[in-house]
Amino acid sequence: QTLFVSIALMITSFLAIFVYVKLLFYPPYSSNHTFKLFVLNGVTELLSCYAFLIVDQLTFFLFMFDFYQSLKENNLYNLFVAIESFVTGVSLHSEYFIAMNRLKVL
Repeated sequence: QTLFVSIALMITSFLAIFVYVKLLFYPPYSSNHTFKLFVLNGVTELLSCYAFLIVDQLTFFLFMFDFYQSLKENNLYNLFVAIESFVTGVSLHSEYFIAMNRLKVL
């Protein structure tokens, strides 16, 4: 299941980055701040998925043991966990801001 999710995440990432670049740099979307908020939310969601995959999902596979062992030895695993927590927090905040934007429109 992790393999299929990883493949889908890679395919989705390339398509999402293409759409985000169009939303950020091409008119008429580039002048609208709501689209920039959608891009922020999408990018943080993608980063959150990748961080979850690296920190939580891949720890169960034997071929990743050396990678995690080197992270533990160099005290970098806590950095990865902190990055995952930060990106997840930014993702939740961006979802909240989108909800507030929608509420303002109503």
